[in-house]
Amino acid sequence: MSYHVLTPPPRSGVPVLTAVAAVLVFGAAVALAWGFARPISVTVDGRRATVRAGLSVGDLRHGGVVRARAGALRAVDGSVITRDGGSPPLVTRNGRPVVLSSRVFDGDVITSRSGPDRLERAVTLRVPIPFKRRVEGAGPVMHLADPGSVGVREMTRGEVSGVEVAGYVTRPAVDMVVMRTRPAPADKLIALTFDDGPWVTQTDRILGILKNEGIHATFFMLGERAKNHPEIARRVAEGGHTIGNHTYGHRLLTVASPAVMYREIAYGVSSIRAASGVTPAWFRPPYGSIDTTVWAQTRALNMRVALWDVDSRDWSKPGVARIVANAETNVRAGSIILMHDGGGTRDQTIAALPIVIRDLKARGFVFVTLDQLAGAR
Repeated sequence: MSYHVLTPPPRSGVPVLTAVAAVLVFGAAVALAWGFARPISVTVDGRRATVRAGLSVGDLRHGGVVRARAGALRAVDGSVITRDGGSPPLVTRNGRPVVLSSRVFDGDVITSRSGPDRLERAVTLRVPIPFKRRVEGAGPVMHLADPGSVGVREMTRGEVSGVEVAGYVTRPAVDMVVMRTRPAPADKLIALTFDDGPWVTQTDRILGILKNEGIHATFFMLGERAKNHPEIARRVAEGGHTIGNHTYGHRLLTVASPAVMYREIAYGVSSIRAASGVTPAWFRPPYGSIDTTVWAQTRALNMRVALWDVDSRDWSKPGVARIVANAETNVRAGSIILMHDGGGTRDQTIAALPIVIRDLKARGFVFVTLDQLAGAR
């Protein structure tokens, strides 16, 4: 009995099929590419144009074949904000409206016209009217006659352009009124003031001079200095002198935030009170710089503001003779003289001080504290 062993044919058909499939795919890709790349003819707004197949109406517009533009975005007063900010062009294909993403085909008839303009939205706002600060009178002592208030203006304007079409004031602003006064005592009273202390050694030397001359002065202390040298602050208070607040750390308040400004003034008060046992009722802003916000803070803390009308300029260390001349020039009844016991070396100030006191005494002036000067009539 014989047997035939049947062996399967070689698998050469699989590579053949793969090759055939690859050819077909390639052919399809070529055909598809040709389909998209082949030129087609369209009519756009009465003009024949040959374009690549597969493009959209938007592509034709981008390429300049469709020349219609979007409408303009106009402000509430009619002026143009942007040329293409309005509605898109109105396009039809073979008589039917289409969007810009619609594809075009061979033989299509396309018409277009520019889109309509669009008017921006009008919005109504309530806008604050800032108040102004008005200073009346003259003199080194200042007080707030009217704190002022912010006004309100209601306005209608374009949301994009900001062009205003209507507006009226619903509440007018009220000016802040600062009164500057000069105490006008019957006697020739003047106040000697010292800033930036208490300062080790220097403040005590000045206290010794004042005691020897039998006069009292006003010391505008820094809260930080008083906190670090409470024993000196107490000696100033025990000597019968008035203590004022010169902020905590001598920051320029008019460039500080309201929060920082408040801390500088309030911490100055609390630190000076803790160190000296005295709650300062007078305030002198660093550099004499004050604005409406500073005024609001001092008013909230119930403090009176005192600047000066005679500046010895001892802070510039111009020499003893120059300090004496500066301190004695233009002094009159009710004057407040500015000097320093801190902020640096004050040897020139200490040397000039006895001369200034004796010269002004010889001219009939009487030295008092700010409390006494403000209370004199």
